[in-house]
Amino acid sequence: MKLTTKDSRMAVVDQVFEPEIFTEFWKFFNTIDFAYRSMTGWQKVWRINDGQILAGMPYYLSQMPFNCHMDWLSQVIMQLAREHFQDIVGKEGEDWKDVLFTPYIYPSGTKISWHDDYGYSAAAIFYPHLEWNPHWGGELLIAKTPEPETLQNIQVDTNFMTRDQYVPLLNTYGMGTYISPIPNRIAFTSGKVWHSINRVDQAAGDHMRCSVVAFFLKEKFNG
Repeated sequence: MKLTTKDSRMAVVDQVFEPEIFTEFWKFFNTIDFAYRSMTGWQKVWRINDGQILAGMPYYLSQMPFNCHMDWLSQVIMQLAREHFQDIVGKEGEDWKDVLFTPYIYPSGTKISWHDDYGYSAAAIFYPHLEWNPHWGGELLIAKTPEPETLQNIQVDTNFMTRDQYVPLLNTYGMGTYISPIPNRIAFTSGKVWHSINRVDQAAGDHMRCSVVAFFLKEKFNG
């Protein structure tokens, strides 16, 4: 593994698995059953014009072991979170109580609009696809915004279909950072950061932007 970058809001780790293990995980990812995310109801963080994103069955840390290759990834993410990135994800048992691992597929033409992870203390995104070209889009975009204390005074209601109130927030600086979905990479982000996923370009063709996202939940899963 190689730490590529880190600050108080995010961190990027590359070369997570050895090549043979990474290939085996990709094969496992291909066995997962996916359904269109909208089939389970409309969560308004996904705007209607974001496109049809697919999601797989969720895995909860509290239900480990999963007895599949997802155990490999969850162990790596948890080791990094506990030993290296506690300042980003928060303290176990205090800031977060459980972790939800969800596989996603973003086909050509899909994206996710600007939002923060207000329901989570942090997230970690792993990219299992074997190839990604810089011309294909799909970057994780992180906005530079006012400090969290200031954001608490800015009322943003995610239930509105139009998000005009986002404009002054995101235009405060009008700049930020992008993280390309390079294969075998994990990106950690604080739940307080405003972020989006750039639309996957038509140039990607049948190359899908694949990910497994670990959400650090503020409440423990009781299923």
